[in-house]
Amino acid sequence: MLNIAEIFAARSTPDLPQIAPDLRERVAAAALAALIDEDGAADLFDEAVAALHHSQPDIDFVVQLGMLGERLDDPEDWLAFWNGLHSRWPLLPTPIKHLMRKFRRDGFLAHGLEKLSELYPDAPTDEGQRLAYFAGLNGLGESGDFELYERRMRRGMIDDIKLGFALQLQEERRYSRAMAVLLKLTPARQASHDVVVLRKALMLQLARSRRSGARSRIIVPQREVIPTLVRHAATLTRPRDPDRGIGPVVFFTGQLGAGGAERQMSLLSSELYRRQRAGETVGDRNLCGPIHVCLRNTDPARRGDFFLPVLRQVGMEPMLIDPLPIPGDEALQGFSEPVQQLLAMLRKGMRETTLKLIPYFQKVKPDVAYLWQDGGAMAAGLAALLTGTPRVVVSFRGLPPDKRPDRMREDMPILFQEMFKLPQVTYSANSATVAGDYEHWLKLPAGSIVVIPNAVKDLSILGDESDAAFWDDMVARSPDCTRTVVGLFRFDPNKRPLIWIEAAATLARRDPTVRFLLLGAGAEAARSAALIEDLGMADRIFMAGSTKNVGFFLNRCDLQLHLAETEGLPNAIIEAQLCGLPVLATPAGGTVEVVQDGVTGRFLPSAGTVDVDTIVTALEEMLSDPTRLAEMGRAAIERARPRYNIENVLKATVEVFAAPNAVRDGADVTATHGPVAAAVAATSGSGAGGAVVANGGAIDTHSLPPYDDS
Repeated sequence: MLNIAEIFAARSTPDLPQIAPDLRERVAAAALAALIDEDGAADLFDEAVAALHHSQPDIDFVVQLGMLGERLDDPEDWLAFWNGLHSRWPLLPTPIKHLMRKFRRDGFLAHGLEKLSELYPDAPTDEGQRLAYFAGLNGLGESGDFELYERRMRRGMIDDIKLGFALQLQEERRYSRAMAVLLKLTPARQASHDVVVLRKALMLQLARSRRSGARSRIIVPQREVIPTLVRHAATLTRPRDPDRGIGPVVFFTGQLGAGGAERQMSLLSSELYRRQRAGETVGDRNLCGPIHVCLRNTDPARRGDFFLPVLRQVGMEPMLIDPLPIPGDEALQGFSEPVQQLLAMLRKGMRETTLKLIPYFQKVKPDVAYLWQDGGAMAAGLAALLTGTPRVVVSFRGLPPDKRPDRMREDMPILFQEMFKLPQVTYSANSATVAGDYEHWLKLPAGSIVVIPNAVKDLSILGDESDAAFWDDMVARSPDCTRTVVGLFRFDPNKRPLIWIEAAATLARRDPTVRFLLLGAGAEAARSAALIEDLGMADRIFMAGSTKNVGFFLNRCDLQLHLAETEGLPNAIIEAQLCGLPVLATPAGGTVEVVQDGVTGRFLPSAGTVDVDTIVTALEEMLSDPTRLAEMGRAAIERARPRYNIENVLKATVEVFAAPNAVRDGADVTATHGPVAAAVAATSGSGAGGAVVANGGAIDTHSLPPYDDS
């Protein structure tokens, strides 16, 4: 999938060429062709992506490329791409069309209509909004007369548009969806004669379409599905005896890519696994059950196996759920029929992952489910709760989804707010900044989220032969340099590697005694290397790539420069501080919790904007006082070691695992969960359940009658 933030990041070289016309035409033809040669189209896609990274960003070309990529892949995997485009260009027709197709695939047509009205409230008077609105309707499956709809829209006849949509759904025998659309009409229009007649006809057609003897269905508004399931899960919790010890524990995340969260999860899970197998304690807590890691996949094509060697080094082999088939009805026999029907009403991706995880949690029976990152925590949290897991801990990292729209799912805040009400659920974050951002997003009381910082093992000053050879070569090529400034980060636009290099080159021209070293890899690495060559700085700015022996390099440098725009809790800066390295950094996210300004390093004025002159001036000031740099380095070690050493972080983690359940507002599920959840709870485990109607008979917009072929 294409990374929107990377494609449209500010370019440091404004003279990049335009996309070649021939390539543009070939991509457009392939994106719109009725039939395509998949192998040839895949090669064309790769060619176009490579060209895009070395050309001026072009929104029309990116849209066509996205359409081609989606044809070659699972449309679900491209939702973040279309959401990213829509966030930047909300009036662009194609992204909203593709996003509405998601509502159509999952059967949430009425919800899609409601979302379109929220996004484009001025569609009757604003032509741009009107075009986007019609594109969204098209994505929902409405391909009516554009001119007729435009006339109705201009006259404010929104109800007539929705009514036309319902009539088309009726013709297509999608009766339950047509009923859901009628519920989006204004109350006055719902009471009109033509709508009353249509509703009665739909109800009759819906009844006739159901096969005799078909099981009764729970009918509940879509927005109530997750709250009802979570409230029901609160009644299923298994008892636990914390005095017995901790375990079994299941760590869950999507994959083990080259990110900070994956690194932390791999480190903590492998260390707990090693200690449990050796019979060791953590603090005064026994690890009495096995430690498991469960992942969606470890796809090497997406570097999803980057930290897999950390697990395998101690003998761990993670459970992968993506390759598993989706369980049939027999896997849910222990749940009441209303619960089974509610699970079927979840959006597709979440439903499938939840159904795969339920048998896994039933088999492992963990005392603790430790769930990492937003997407993974959703399905895994629901599955863990429904299988009675007595302790569920969710670890938030980085910016919340309201600040990263490409990662937002509509049911995220609903699920996380409902889960928080349960006493067995605890939320954690790796910095106070991240905790505060999530509390604000989820409207939780301040201090609700426990802060457990990242753990960092002591870094060895030793390197291998290749590390020593690289360092010796660097010193030989820059013999006049006596000081080294290091950058350690993933090469992506958020870390601003190109600005880092421009600042380094500027200072290198002024001061012949300073060299610069870059450690890390990523999508921007090739462009960074090319920029160093273009600037003529190959003997002053050196790129070592990825290395396992970070401590070897950090312990030989004098200062770290870090220019991230956003951060969670940056491991790279923690490692530098543990090695006694002063830091010059932007005040991004949790960086302000790692570096003490003026004591262990210095901050630049802003994380949102940086400029080369300000960076260079700050570097010169810090490098001009070696005594002060040495004092900052000693203070960095004294401050970082007790905060981030792995022993203290492990102790804090298992204390959260063992903590008594909290009592929060909304935790009493018997008092306020309403008639739907009451029926769910009353029939739990019975294998049967009658139809339940709530909230004035709102229509189930997901479960379809037998003849509804959509």
